[in-house]
Amino acid sequence: MSEKIPPQTGLGGGLAVAAAFMIGGAMVGAAVYIAHAVIYGTEVVPFVVPARAFLFGGATIAVLAYFVGKSKSLAFQRLRDQGHAIEELEAAVAERTAELRASEERLRVQFKGLPAPTYTWQRTGDDFQLIDYNDAADSYTRGAVSEAKGSMLSEMYRNMPELIGDIRRCLDEKTGIEREMVYPYQSIGQRHLNVKYAYVPPDLVMVHTEDITERKLAEAAVKESERRYRSLYNETPVMMHSIDLSGKLLDANEYWLETLGYQREEVVGTSDMAFFTEASRKYALEVNLPAFAKNGFCRDVPYQLIKKNGEIIDVLLSAVAQKNEDG
Repeated sequence: MSEKIPPQTGLGGGLAVAAAFMIGGAMVGAAVYIAHAVIYGTEVVPFVVPARAFLFGGATIAVLAYFVGKSKSLAFQRLRDQGHAIEELEAAVAERTAELRASEERLRVQFKGLPAPTYTWQRTGDDFQLIDYNDAADSYTRGAVSEAKGSMLSEMYRNMPELIGDIRRCLDEKTGIEREMVYPYQSIGQRHLNVKYAYVPPDLVMVHTEDITERKLAEAAVKESERRYRSLYNETPVMMHSIDLSGKLLDANEYWLETLGYQREEVVGTSDMAFFTEASRKYALEVNLPAFAKNGFCRDVPYQLIKKNGEIIDVLLSAVAQKNEDG
């Protein structure tokens, strides 16, 4: 059995194939040359036979074989180049993937460290699921939020349709929402919250909460104090009124209005001098007001006031100046 010759590749393989085709082609060419001489009666020249055979038979085939080998060599080179390009692309993808993972980890650390309790809801079908929360939320709820992780929005807040509606609207409209609400925590009781909803593409809503209970209590205390002051001011059985620096009447209590016979809307914004007699007005402008501006108070100053019906009454006026932060 004859031994198999391994196939040749590249330029060397092409030359080997070319040599083989040249020999075979020479033989074919020689036969064609001799047959031509016999048919047409020409002389057969011994040295011309192999020459012509080589030129007309083997040369063409040899050149074709060479270029076939050259093409194979170029193809293998392109494959090697493509292999290097794929390796470089894979390396770039691996590097970018590592950068994205590092960035994701940094964002997660930032999320966990946010000072405001924050909760992440993800749309699941027609509902939302609580999928994450930060450290502030865990601390604020005293660990209770860990038990709620994985809960569905419609079940967890079935008695708070406004909250469900806010989360749905935030995602559907891809917009931020802010509102104040009273939230009944099981772990810490009822609290006043300022809630901000933030859309995170493609299917998340982050809910940031700020406890404003203390602020709300302080505001309520101020309102209650104002209510008590207003009640005391209006119901005191003494004529009381207040003016600004220009002397315009800012307010008057019920007893003042009843005594002079006016409605509140008739007097607010008018000059207090409009209710003084001419003599009292002159004394106030020339004597009492300069002393009041200097001392910041006056006590039991005698004046005469004119009622709406024209009647004149005698009064003793005491006053004290109240300064604001600007003096």
